[in-house]
Amino acid sequence: MTRLKITYRPNEAFSNGNGREPRLCASFDLSHFGVEEKISELPIYYSKLDQPIGSVLETYSTSIAGLYLEKGNLGSLEKTLDLYMGALIHFGRLPEYFFRVGNKAWPIYRLPDQLVTRYPGNPVLGASTIGELRVALADYFKIAGLIQNRKEIEILLLSRHDLNLYPPVCSFRAKDIADIPIFPIQKDRGMALSAPVNTTSIDVSCNDGQCILDLHGAVGDYLIQKGKIDRPSDLTIRKLSSLTWQSVQAAIKPYDRVLTYHDDEDGRLVRRVVPVFANGKHLVAGRTNHLKRTTLYLAPDIWHLQGQLGQELYSRGKLSSPDYVTVTQADMPISL
Repeated sequence: MTRLKITYRPNEAFSNGNGREPRLCASFDLSHFGVEEKISELPIYYSKLDQPIGSVLETYSTSIAGLYLEKGNLGSLEKTLDLYMGALIHFGRLPEYFFRVGNKAWPIYRLPDQLVTRYPGNPVLGASTIGELRVALADYFKIAGLIQNRKEIEILLLSRHDLNLYPPVCSFRAKDIADIPIFPIQKDRGMALSAPVNTTSIDVSCNDGQCILDLHGAVGDYLIQKGKIDRPSDLTIRKLSSLTWQSVQAAIKPYDRVLTYHDDEDGRLVRRVVPVFANGKHLVAGRTNHLKRTTLYLAPDIWHLQGQLGQELYSRGKLSSPDYVTVTQADMPISL
C-alpha cells in the first residue's frame, strides 16, 4: 500500500502505441509525508513490448527529478514512486532546485533563511539566493579540483507541475549581484517565466519572446526599488539560446543603426556587427558569442547602448579601448 493518493486523468492525445505522448497524467498531494504541496500533471507513459520479458508484456514509466522509473504495471510503478518521493523529501519539503555537474545532479532545499545543499562526503553549503549558492558551489568545486570552470555547474528548477527538471532559459546580471536564473514554469493559465530574486519570485505570463523583456522590466523595477541598481539598463540579459533569441527578435522591431567593432580572431581582425532593435522606451542590442549564446544590452538611446557595449568588451579584454565600438547605419556596408 502506498502513502500517495494518486488520481489519474487520461491523456486525449495518447494513441495506443509507443508514441511520445503520455497515456495518463497523475496528480497527488504529499500530505502523508507531512508536506503541503501538490503535484498536478506527472506524465505516465505506456508501452507495449515487442517481445515479452518473462511475464512482462507492457511497461508504465515516468521521470522524477531526472530519474527514470519503469515497471511492468501501474501498481508497481506507484510503489516505486512512493518510495522515491519519500527519499526525496528532507526538512519537511521537496527540493527547490538541483545542481548538476556532468551527468549527475544533487538536490537543493529551501530553508526559512537560506538555500542549502550538500555534495556527498562534503560539508553543507548555503546561501540566501540561488545565484549566490551557484557561485559558492562553483568556487568549492574548483578548489576541490572537480571542475575547471563555473560554467560546469548548472542549476535546474524542480517543477511542482510535473516533477521534471528545467534549466534556465537565460539569466539576468547586474554589477555586484549574482546572476538571476530565469526559469520556465507552468501556471494555471499556461506557461510563464520566473525570476527568483532574494526570497521572492517575480513571474510573467509567456506567450512569445516579449515576455523575457517584460520580466526584465519587472525585475529591473524591483532592484531599483531595493537600491541594488540605478536604472533598468544596469541589468543585462545573458545566455539566450539561438531559438530563444529568435523568439525575442520576432517580438521587437529592427532599428536603423547597428553597433560594430573589430575582434582579433587567430591573428586577424574580424568585423563584428551587433544588431539593434527598438522595444518601446528602450533600444536592445544583441551580441552573440562563439558558443551561439546571446547577451542583450538595453539603453534609452543608441549612444548609451554604444557606451554600454564598449565598456563590457573593454572589461573582458576584447577591446583595448571602450571607444572602439562604433555606431553605423544598418544598411551601410563597411570596408576595412
